[in-house]
Amino acid sequence: MTYYFDTHSSDPFYNLAFEEYFFNKKKDGETYLILWQNADTVVVGRYQNIYQEIDLNYARENDIKIVRRNSGGGSVFHDIGNLNFSVVYDFPTSDSIEDILKPFISTLCTLGVNPKLHGRNDIFVNGYKISGLAQYIRESKILYHGTLLVNSDLSKIEKVLTRNSKIFDSLSYPSKKSAVCNLCDVLNEKISISEIKKLIISNYEFISDYNVSETEKAEINKLAQSKYKKDEWNYGYMPEFNFVNKKRFKGGTVEVNAIIENNCIKQLEFRGDFFAKKDINELEQIFENIDLSEDLQRVINKIEIEEYINDVYSSDILSLFDAYTGETV
Repeated sequence: MTYYFDTHSSDPFYNLAFEEYFFNKKKDGETYLILWQNADTVVVGRYQNIYQEIDLNYARENDIKIVRRNSGGGSVFHDIGNLNFSVVYDFPTSDSIEDILKPFISTLCTLGVNPKLHGRNDIFVNGYKISGLAQYIRESKILYHGTLLVNSDLSKIEKVLTRNSKIFDSLSYPSKKSAVCNLCDVLNEKISISEIKKLIISNYEFISDYNVSETEKAEINKLAQSKYKKDEWNYGYMPEFNFVNKKRFKGGTVEVNAIIENNCIKQLEFRGDFFAKKDINELEQIFENIDLSEDLQRVINKIEIEEYINDVYSSDILSLFDAYTGETV
């Protein structure tokens, strides 16, 4: 059975809390569909550095909210002209990404456009990116969520995302920036998001509305206040790393940030637009107190990196340290 949820809110902190709350609550065998919109917001990928991704002055001056999500990938700009969708499945699932996206692809086809899946789960129409997808896996559940540009203010994307991240759905690297467009521009006519919602819902079999209780709303608000509105979650603590390097791999951009003393890793963080399959903090802790001159390759060869980061391997992580010369500043 698929259950449909409407958040009835454009508050990004509440909406992300809503998504997490029902992700955690989902029972085996159920599928959840959430359709939602945010007021002007930049939603940052779980492992990204906000200070590198966003023009914070522009965001403040234009009342653009900033919030970090649980999934990997990169920075996305949301406004009321963008429709967000979240689908929660059992994990592992026998459905392919094409199966999961079928109701959304079918909706676009019904409207007379020819959508194509591209790269790491982007959707293109006529050579323009119109949608992007990210994922989040925990234990027996997987969340796929994405965006659909309907009638968004594209000029704000260019202004609020810095040159380091100027992409719409953050599923591409800046050197591979793709042009984006609105669905209304492709159709050469206006279409309301409410109409698109109805089409998406009609493409699900055995779907039922879920009525959110007042108790659940209170719990969601509590989560929004305790997590998503907190600077500790959104901005985090950024120590002064003395070794930084990043590369582009099949699974996305991975940046290593490390504090190194006497050739020994004292602290390490992985950042980037990759998709995590397990808790990255667990992986980072493995690297603590490694002697770079003696232990690095031996330790990395024992770690199944691809169990933590999708389509990134031990040899990739090892190559991030190629630039290390034995000297830190």
